[in-house]
Amino acid sequence: PPGREPLTPEDLALLLGVSEEVVLSWVEAGLLPHRREGEAVLFDSIALDRWLEEKAKALYGEDF
Repeated sequence: PPGREPLTPEDLALLLGVSEEVVLSWVEAGLLPHRREGEAVLFDSIALDRWLEEKAKALYGEDF
């Protein structure tokens, strides 16, 4: 929905239980949907939800 704030690498790291460095390494490897605003790396929560759903379906099948 409009008004949702983008997540920072620190925010996403806390949600996933990994370090910010791990999140940034995944960004550099092209593994996470993200956008850049200047030097900042930002994550859209809706895009992340879709990405996670696709990954879950790939791992567990369409019934996930």
